Amino acid sequence: MTRLKQFIVKKFLINLPGFGTVILRSNKADFQVAVRTLERYVKRFQRLLKKKLQNAIETNREVLTVALLPSVLRNPPARWNRYLGERPRVHDIERMLREELTEAFGCSDDLFEAMKVKALFKGVTYESLNDPEFMRLASEKLLVEELHEEFDAAKAAGQQQ
Repeated sequence: MTRLKQFIVKKFLINLPGFGTVILRSNKADFQVAVRTLERYVKRFQRLLKKKLQNAIETNREVLTVALLPSVLRNPPARWNRYLGERPRVHDIERMLREELTEAFGCSDDLFEAMKVKALFKGVTYESLNDPEFMRLASEKLLVEELHEEFDAAKAAGQQQ
């Protein structure tokens, strides 16, 4: 996944130090396809990670249940009396212990925040196009003749007589 992100950055994005990262308009559609591919990889990775985390939580909870059960059977917490009564069965004490540990451990959904891929496009401002340093860097890095043309009035579509 990291390699895919690095590939996308290397293939499409141009860093202009002090001004951010730019992309040629002609490359934008292909860039967006690549970003959508990266999003799919991230979602797949997130599902796999959540599943592994949930399995680890369940395994650890069961190991702890087995380790704690003998002590809890000898001396169940007093707060459980209202649920279990005076002579609780082993099965009921084990169920209460498992429920408390499940609540304490939580689940992977509770512990996991969504991973997201975000591409944010901003237009080049008039101020940037009039900044000599921006123009110098852009013409060096972008290898284009001219970034914009400026007219005092609207450019004529044809000659007027």
